[in-house]
Amino acid sequence: IETEMFNHLKIMEQTDTPLRERLENYMLSVIRMQCASDGPKGCFLVHCQSEIVAGDLPDAVAELLKKQDKTAKQMFENLFRNDPEAVELGLDKHAKTNALTIYTVLKGTASMARSGVTATELHEVVNTALHGIGIK
Repeated sequence: IETEMFNHLKIMEQTDTPLRERLENYMLSVIRMQCASDGPKGCFLVHCQSEIVAGDLPDAVAELLKKQDKTAKQMFENLFRNDPEAVELGLDKHAKTNALTIYTVLKGTASMARSGVTATELHEVVNTALHGIGIK
């Protein structure tokens, strides 16, 4: 979390950048990390979160993973609910669903990267997702 996520979050803080560009840059930054050849493919955090249901993780670890999961969804929901451009586009009306959509795409790209799908291929998924929630 401390070594990987903060670099991506800095992109979301660039409020002088248009919403679509900010989201696309953020998502592609995450995808490039997921597809990097210098380490395991995917996302360690996402893969660990999927193990919570098994009940094999220590409680403190499971709670940390749940907290990060909630924080990520909340970040996107706050963006769609409060960003002036998002409000202008009407994205605030479905902020929670839009947030879940973007977060679900990023969790899915972690699995796809792990199975060998390239960042270039996943770029089109980002475009489709953004278009799907109403960001042209």
